[in-house]
Amino acid sequence: MNELQEIIRKGQARRGGTRPWILFADIDGTLVGPDMKLSSKDRAAILDFMDQGHYFTLATGRGRTNAEAHMKETPTNFPAIFANGALLYDRKQEAILKEYTFSTQGLKPLFDLIQKEVPEAMIQLYDANSIDLITPNGEEDPRVQNHHPFRRIEFSQVEGKNCNKVLFGLSKETCDGAVLQAAEYLLAHRPDLRVVKSQAQYMELTPQGVSKGHLLAEIQESVEAKIAVAGDYYNDVEMMQKADRAYTLTGAPKDVQKYCDQVYEARPGSFIARVIQDLLERSAKGE
Repeated sequence: MNELQEIIRKGQARRGGTRPWILFADIDGTLVGPDMKLSSKDRAAILDFMDQGHYFTLATGRGRTNAEAHMKETPTNFPAIFANGALLYDRKQEAILKEYTFSTQGLKPLFDLIQKEVPEAMIQLYDANSIDLITPNGEEDPRVQNHHPFRRIEFSQVEGKNCNKVLFGLSKETCDGAVLQAAEYLLAHRPDLRVVKSQAQYMELTPQGVSKGHLLAEIQESVEAKIAVAGDYYNDVEMMQKADRAYTLTGAPKDVQKYCDQVYEARPGSFIARVIQDLLERSAKGE
């Protein structure tokens, strides 16, 4: 991914050749709260960070089209990680730089199993450019409202389609049980896939070995930059482990906090500004 280092060279030139920071920020619960709006405080901090020759971008479990529906106006100056590491996308050039996909062939028994246990489950298939909703959830379902834009379609019409991930919208009470069921099914029938709990009420299927952390490691091999990560949930842990600096909030699970260098008592809307302040102070000290 030589194009990544070309992006970094521009920042190095502005910084007199020193290595810049790249800050990868999760979206939900990290960059924004339930209203999905970037605060003016965080926006100003991001713009200042970029103006000083550093880089800010997204690292989210959301698919690209869904994330852009909410984050279209969020400033970034480095390619973003989408679909829990299955997609690296240059928002400026509107180009896919890296993509991992898998076939949905043979997954219907798993979908049927989950729907039998959780009749109200929402199931969506994601690729780089679209979202397919294959369950009959209504528009009033908040999980549906939060995962636009989509098309309604029968699974039989798209079985065998290659996608980046499958998203299951469940509930906080049913998600852990569904994760165990999915893991057992995949082990027996689709060992090429993994299941990850991306939020308290969501689980996802992605290619085995693919995660935010896996893609971050590939990026690290391609650029001369220091990597910072801001996240708040279990699907951020692998990324936190590989970063030079990792940040989270006090509201994150304790098992996530232990992987971070700094835990701030802050909320989405001011958290990223705190992270950027720390990174700029470290940069001023030559760190």
